[in-house]
Amino acid sequence: MRGDTVGFVALSLSARRSEFDAVLNRTLMRSPIAAAIAAALLVGGAALTTTDPLAATSADKTRKELAPRDAFAHGEAGARKIEDYASFALFAVDPRALAAASANVDVEDDADVLQFAAHPFDTQRDTLAAPPPFSLHAPFGPGLQVIQFVGPVKQAWLDTLASKGIKPVQYVARNGYIVWADSGAQSRLAALRAQTSWLQYAAPFYGFLKVDPRLSARIAHDDPAEEVDIVVQVYRHGGADATHRFVESKRVVAPSQRAPLSGGATAYTWTPILAFENLRLRVRVGDIVAIAGRPDVTLVGE
Repeated sequence: MRGDTVGFVALSLSARRSEFDAVLNRTLMRSPIAAAIAAALLVGGAALTTTDPLAATSADKTRKELAPRDAFAHGEAGARKIEDYASFALFAVDPRALAAASANVDVEDDADVLQFAAHPFDTQRDTLAAPPPFSLHAPFGPGLQVIQFVGPVKQAWLDTLASKGIKPVQYVARNGYIVWADSGAQSRLAALRAQTSWLQYAAPFYGFLKVDPRLSARIAHDDPAEEVDIVVQVYRHGGADATHRFVESKRVVAPSQRAPLSGGATAYTWTPILAFENLRLRVRVGDIVAIAGRPDVTLVGE
């Protein structure tokens, strides 16, 4: 897709948002397996955020709105244009300006919320905290990062990331991406975050954001020695073999499942799916945190 990633033409603003989501769904949902993966990764689940995003939005007195470019007069009090999309614009609007606005305005109550199933959070209002036993530690070196744009994604922004060695990997509602970056690209990403108005959040892809909510509950309440069958998804890149070996080292195999004539070893096959590789195996609950903490793991689910 060229130009704006969002294909907005002569539609109502709410329909434009629906079209944007549909385009992304067509891109992501190329098979039933891929659909399940994307659903586990992107669909909102039990929130662990530190504040209520809607209450926070009310508290700071402004909301983001998609509206026609001329919905607010230039310099109008209480309305600030954030980004122009040619046929419409994104505004930050206070309650008085909102009350006077036309009906053709789409209020973006959750515009700053990244909808991770494990832990949806508002990047502009919440203080991200890791639920124990996870942490906010991120290993040095190449790894996955989470970013969020200020509004609906523009192709030009993705092109800028790519030109800096930052590779978009997976869309995250709303207006976010998981990206791959080596150490140098991570420094360039931090510079973009500091110097541009269109990139409003960038941080490591922490392990607790990758774990299915049901597994997170087991980590919190079950004996670490308990065993569970999981699916691990890894971003496919030149150094993925190190994570393959690490994940496989955590396997727990019943004697009846050991391959014959192999000295007790078990053969594992990583299944390629789009830009990822999946492996199903049995592990101890206490090992899930370390698996999710690998910098190229994207999802740990049941």
